[in-house]
Amino acid sequence: MVKTIGLRRQDIDWDDSILRIRQTVQYTKEKGIFIKGTKSKKGIRDIKVPELVMDALRIHLSNQQKLRDELGTDYIDNNLVFCQDDGKPMFPDTITSWFQKFLKNHDLPKIRFHDLRHTNITIMIANKVPDNEIARRAGHADPATSKRLYGHVYASMKDEAASAIENALKPITKKEPEPAQPIPTSAKIITFPKKNLA
Repeated sequence: MVKTIGLRRQDIDWDDSILRIRQTVQYTKEKGIFIKGTKSKKGIRDIKVPELVMDALRIHLSNQQKLRDELGTDYIDNNLVFCQDDGKPMFPDTITSWFQKFLKNHDLPKIRFHDLRHTNITIMIANKVPDNEIARRAGHADPATSKRLYGHVYASMKDEAASAIENALKPITKKEPEPAQPIPTSAKIITFPKKNLA
């Protein structure tokens, strides 16, 4: 979540549909809301996203530009994609509130915003995305971290793999030939005279 609201406009590669994760927005009682780098070097990464995400970003930024134009010099430009109406960094919990309202308005099951991350990773595992790529996109130190956190998903995939192998190796059952039907007693038996070969 803190990475989402840390996204800047210049971090969007419109040509290749890539979002560059470079910073986060944090909050503490002492400092208030502030911008800082990612927690680790692995947190700095480029994420390829579907075109439908890019379309949603275009609509969002178009609406944001209207607010920028209305506020003029009162707009505090931090180049943030997700921010307060006046351009200031967003309080991290605000996006959680927005998400809960969205779920309620669309009669969707109540889940946490962070559950979207879990869902994304689970979908990648289920679709057999390479472990290294899953770890990279998730910002994990290595694939072992992903496997530890999502071991239950990997375990279910192992069960599916075992079932697939079992089905592939099952012997093909040969169809037994149908038994010969007895000749009805009422049927006439035709005999041919033996040919005299003498």
